[in-house]
Amino acid sequence: APLRTQELGLPDINALGVPDPYGSGLGVEMWAGSSIDLVRKVLPILPGTAPSPAMHRLERRFLLSAATPPKGRSPDPSWLIRLRAASLWSMGDTDAVLSLLKTVPDSALPGDLRRLMVDAALLADDRAAACGARDSLRAAMPDDPYPEKLQVYCQIAKGEVREAMLGVDLLRERALDDPLFFAAADAAAGIGAGNRPDKNWSSASALDLAMFRLVSLPIPESALRNIQPM
Repeated sequence: APLRTQELGLPDINALGVPDPYGSGLGVEMWAGSSIDLVRKVLPILPGTAPSPAMHRLERRFLLSAATPPKGRSPDPSWLIRLRAASLWSMGDTDAVLSLLKTVPDSALPGDLRRLMVDAALLADDRAAACGARDSLRAAMPDDPYPEKLQVYCQIAKGEVREAMLGVDLLRERALDDPLFFAAADAAAGIGAGNRPDKNWSSASALDLAMFRLVSLPIPESALRNIQPM
């Protein structure tokens, strides 16, 4: 019989997971019999803070397990991995968020999850992962200032302060409303920390916190508790 060739499509990213060092996860059929509607309702109400270390480990293992997604169609092709990543984020497990999203092929990673991966890398102090995603993030979010802010962070981290300040000037010209970012950038340039009223911390991003850590400025504990992705 003649040989036939067929181009393989991208995998269903909702089925991807992180190998469990203690076993094989919870099994590829763990979603069998579940509906998309049920999973959509259940995952967002998982406890962000588990009452015991054992429950935390089980919840983490559950969210990281590779498994066939529930049957059915969804308008969002990334719906399940997005919910899993959001639940891990609410647990404060940025390492797990980063590990999960790193399993997704670069060409299949939506722009919002790409940014979430960078946010997780920044909070996990994984500069290589954060800065390595800079160009792909810029391509995915061409009109968003976030990739340009990330470039400033990466340049400061490499000691390229003069080049970073050129980017800061361009961001100021766009009238960007991010006093924490600019305060940290000023500190990197030796200008001083600037004004940091407490109210600004309620909207602090992972990048803001990473910038403050990079230039050794103090971060209130409340900012670490309240940070939100995106």
